Amino acid sequence: MSTLGGLGMKARLVGLVAAWLFAVAVPGVAHAATRLVNNSGTCVDVTPCTVVPCCTIQFAIGVSINNDVINVAAGTYGENVTLNKNVFLRGAQFNIPACDRVDTETIIAPTSGVGLTLVTGSASATIDGFTFSGGTRGIGAVDSLSRLKIQNNRFVGFTDSGAFFAAGAPAMDFFANSIDGSSASGVTGLFHLDGNNDYDALEFRDSCVFNGTGTCGFFVDGDHNVGNSVDGGNPAIEDSRFENNSIGACFGSQSVDQMSIARNTFSDNAIDGLQGGMQNSSIDGNTMSGNGRYGLLLTSFGNSNPATGAQDNDITNNCISGNGLADSGAGIFYSDAQAAGTIATNVASGNNIYGNFAGAVYDGGETIDAQGNWWGCATGANTATCDTASATIDTSSFLTDPSVDAPCDPLA
Repeated sequence: MSTLGGLGMKARLVGLVAAWLFAVAVPGVAHAATRLVNNSGTCVDVTPCTVVPCCTIQFAIGVSINNDVINVAAGTYGENVTLNKNVFLRGAQFNIPACDRVDTETIIAPTSGVGLTLVTGSASATIDGFTFSGGTRGIGAVDSLSRLKIQNNRFVGFTDSGAFFAAGAPAMDFFANSIDGSSASGVTGLFHLDGNNDYDALEFRDSCVFNGTGTCGFFVDGDHNVGNSVDGGNPAIEDSRFENNSIGACFGSQSVDQMSIARNTFSDNAIDGLQGGMQNSSIDGNTMSGNGRYGLLLTSFGNSNPATGAQDNDITNNCISGNGLADSGAGIFYSDAQAAGTIATNVASGNNIYGNFAGAVYDGGETIDAQGNWWGCATGANTATCDTASATIDTSSFLTDPSVDAPCDPLA
């Protein structure tokens, strides 16, 4: 090798080493770290929280960078936490579904205010495995934040809402959470999507929302603000329970579009199981039972604008039973106050409708398609021992046996 070639090779090696050292020294290219929080035993709020745990969640967030993992040990943390970074915030019950969970918890327990406030910078963050106890709200988001993952958390002891989103949360995944409204005195909804903001491609799954006796379990209002998105797909409320609330789920007159409402339970709510102006949606495989007034209320809430009200929904394979016994209600109620021609676009078939004060009620003059349902006996609606249906509801074709595709066996 010539002297010139050797010098060239040495220079290249020096350059590579220098570049590597520079990259390691620049925080922006550092690999994600795992931060530790544990307020029992030895802890100190000093950077970097990777060997000796920090004492507070807020300090660990402050020293973290995007994509870090913050593991918070079991215990009670009397903090009002603000999250402004895209991190994985994990409690002791990380990855363990919250409904009916009884175990050692990581508890965020503020004396007042919001337990965890999500602000700009926390888009795509994951909050997993906590109990939020006390305060006005468990989680509150004040900025528009996309792709949040809120999973496996318990919400208890709050006075207003378990989770309240004020400015939009497109493509949010709200999965396997439990919201207990026993202490709620507000009327904003235990799970609340506020204002005319973007909540497209919401996935609300495998969760339980209960004991909101003065409010809705799920509340949203706005102008088609829960719909599909190009990159996130259609919204869904699936495999969840809405029980013992004033109303199980409250949708505004035109807030929900192209949603899958499937395999949920809307039961034992004081007024309605599911109410609102959902549009172009599939209501399939749900159980709506024991609600004080209506199992399913399809309505525009008196708004006669043709863009509002329940329209073009497929209502299939649901168990709708025991509703209206406390308030002379019905399994399904169709509003007669919507714009002409809109309420008749909803089609109900393959449902088991039985044991309600009335099976289906409509006081308007349009013809409602409710063929192919089981009405509680082999001879169809308005016959002995069967549920009744209003005269303008077409039940001329009916099932003589319960639908096997619905999640119940009334004759068992």
